[in-house]
Amino acid sequence: MPHYTCTVQSQPPGEIRITLTGAIDLGSRGDLADAVKATTSLQPKTIHADLSGVSFFSAEGATFLLRLRKLADLNMLSLAPSLPVQRVLAGLGLTDTFRLGLTT
Repeated sequence: MPHYTCTVQSQPPGEIRITLTGAIDLGSRGDLADAVKATTSLQPKTIHADLSGVSFFSAEGATFLLRLRKLADLNMLSLAPSLPVQRVLAGLGLTDTFRLGLTT
């Protein structure tokens, strides 16, 4: 049983919401890759990544976010990060790469 969840939902036309919860680490690699593939196939104009429920965030999670970032312009990717996510992004010097805030 995974120690995390990764869901991809189509929102209003042209938007997608990816929600991650739990511990995002090497064990979540396959599901994160599938989420990137699903996002690519849906070709959204806006990507919302809700990471407010993430309890642990490794470099694997940061790699996932960078892959999403490559799919979207800066204004088209918003994040709702938990404190563990914020710490990893800050430690990697990536806080300016993403628009951080709460999603509704």
